[in-house]
Amino acid sequence: MQLIEQKFVVRRLEDLLASSDAAFQSAFHHFQDALILVFRQEEEDMVQLRYDQRDIHMAEHQKLLQLLWRISARLHYHEMEAAREMAALLPQCLLEHMVKIDLPLQQTMAYASSL
Repeated sequence: MQLIEQKFVVRRLEDLLASSDAAFQSAFHHFQDALILVFRQEEEDMVQLRYDQRDIHMAEHQKLLQLLWRISARLHYHEMEAAREMAALLPQCLLEHMVKIDLPLQQTMAYASSL
């Protein structure tokens, strides 16, 4: 995730965590859409770079997406408290992803663009 994309996703996450119960589902879908959009762009970037850690990176995307799908299921079954509890895990998961997974990709992209 590039810095501008990180800010966009983090802002959507802040909106989600601060939302009322009435606005939670809409805020969740905005966050989910933003994250999926960023992940798709990263996937395209990794293919273009022939990034050697692509499979590992994609597996980490799947972990985050699975959490989103579980939250979505809770919302579908009107289990707001469970959905909020799961959403509370998102900041830590996203931070870990940005540091452990996205940072090496950013470094590779910076190196490739300097050549």
